[in-house]
Amino acid sequence: MTELKFGRYEVEAEIGQGAMGKVYRALDPLTDRKVAIKTLKDDIVAQDKTGEYVKRFQREARAAGGLSHPNIIKVYDVGENYYVMEYLEGKDLLTLLHEKGTFMLDETLSIVAPIADALAYAHERGVYHRDIKPANIMVFPDGRSIITDFGLAHLESSVMTTAGQFLGSPSYMSPEQVIGNELTSRADLYSLAVVTYEMLTGDKPFPGTNITTVVYKIVNIPPVPPHELNARLPSEYEHIFAKALAKEPEQRFSDFSEFVSALNLEQFDRLELGVTEDEPTLVQLDEDQETVELPIPAAESRSNVTERKPKRRALMMMSQQQKLIAAGAAVVLAAFIGLSVLFAPDPLAEGVVIETDPVEANVFLDGELLGISPIELPPMAFGEHDVRVEKEGFLPFEERFELIAGNAIEPLVFALQSARISLFLESVPAGAAVTIDGESSGQTPLEDVELEPGQHEIQVSRRGYNSWRRVLVARAGESVNLVARLRARAVRTAKKASAASSAPAASVESAAPAEPAGPARIVELGPDDTPAKHISGKAPRYPPMARKLKQQGRVTIEFVLTEEGVPTELVVVESAGAILDKAVLDALAKWRYEPAMRNNEPVRVKMRVRQRFRLGR
Repeated sequence: MTELKFGRYEVEAEIGQGAMGKVYRALDPLTDRKVAIKTLKDDIVAQDKTGEYVKRFQREARAAGGLSHPNIIKVYDVGENYYVMEYLEGKDLLTLLHEKGTFMLDETLSIVAPIADALAYAHERGVYHRDIKPANIMVFPDGRSIITDFGLAHLESSVMTTAGQFLGSPSYMSPEQVIGNELTSRADLYSLAVVTYEMLTGDKPFPGTNITTVVYKIVNIPPVPPHELNARLPSEYEHIFAKALAKEPEQRFSDFSEFVSALNLEQFDRLELGVTEDEPTLVQLDEDQETVELPIPAAESRSNVTERKPKRRALMMMSQQQKLIAAGAAVVLAAFIGLSVLFAPDPLAEGVVIETDPVEANVFLDGELLGISPIELPPMAFGEHDVRVEKEGFLPFEERFELIAGNAIEPLVFALQSARISLFLESVPAGAAVTIDGESSGQTPLEDVELEPGQHEIQVSRRGYNSWRRVLVARAGESVNLVARLRARAVRTAKKASAASSAPAASVESAAPAEPAGPARIVELGPDDTPAKHISGKAPRYPPMARKLKQQGRVTIEFVLTEEGVPTELVVVESAGAILDKAVLDALAKWRYEPAMRNNEPVRVKMRVRQRFRLGR
């Protein structure tokens, strides 16, 4: 086997794969030192017709190589489509999270603080990471932590955008990053805050079962208070993470040192975090007891604060509460910042509206039938609820939603899917008569014909061609695409008798042209060829989620059009984000064409479609 080398570096083993390529352990023969080599994928290099991507790869790798910090991985060398970095044998933080679940507070700070210092160092030199997440943080047995792939994550995000999909979950991205706005140093701070939150709680601040849910929560929903997931955490952490994970960058901590100081509860000023003091709580005891006013000290001036002791302060309040209980008082104490008061009823959410498309569907909330859509739900407790929508002729729809205090409540809109089969039927050639279950259904192409679930007999016929028959068995809600390739019927012609022969005329069968042998190839059309023609398929809809996120832009799709006029091998070559890309891909998959022709034969060709999405003013 040929020995694999990159420049002078001799590969020993493949040790991993990433979004951009493979990672190898190698030997530098000049220094007899083990190194790690990360390479670009061959298909990325092949698609880089101008060489601009490789140049950016080299430029950003060199920028990372110019960073010298004990908590940033060292880049030793840069090749044409690879770079060489120090070889490390620690575990990445993602692996440790899977093994441990959660970290102790002091352990978390010992890992996060050096990473924050490294990011601050890089930002001072104009280098942002843009992809801080547990998989890009290495932790060693001695407790040392290091950032990997520094300066190269921007390139991976470019690959992600071009491919039109998120590489894994966007859980660690800031709101401005998922929307596609310009990034600043506070985007890295936000991502580090998400990592810190997950280390302390064992969960992400914006959990979800799919990308759409995660993105919506990142942009619109405040994080779950961390002490709800880990009661051992200081109550102040609710406000620290609310600030670190603020939706607007300017509302977050101004730099990493402020964030780390807040985590250490050093110079922690609640007024700076936007927390206002509640009025003192008055507790009326029995007549023979005195009225007690619980003291809530004013926030100190920042310049005069040298040390905060929140744990001791909480204990002092608890001691006061114990005295009241001993005196026979029924007290609910506002012991944590931002909470009050006595015997208040649980707040209820009002004004929740359920809308459906189509309307007049039965709406069930937590298993109980409430009425017909559109409907305003009765006041309900904050938290999670299950809603189910049913309408005859449509598939039932179920979803769990969460009501969070302080958030604007918007209508819940459900688009119901027909329970019938959607049939898309074309024929080659087009214009053939179609019968379904013995009844005439028009001519091909047929688009979005609704059928009842179950078995159906379909026949396609055209003069001069053999009939095409199929038995279709489909489940409720399925969308079925069929292409009927009709074969020319044999034609009988009378052969003229030869003058030298008195034998009767023989009949000769003229068969349909034979199918081309071998694998189908893509044809580049010339001036004498007939290009493909779009004959059916709806234009992409502007997804409501994309409008909500204010996403716009142009999506370009390349695909191969088969001899049957069906788009295949769809690839996003210009992306406007995962949501808009998917809208175009889903629509294009249902488009049908009259195929391109060469010498009166359908041929396979490569095509390109562009779709622009623009928000109205």
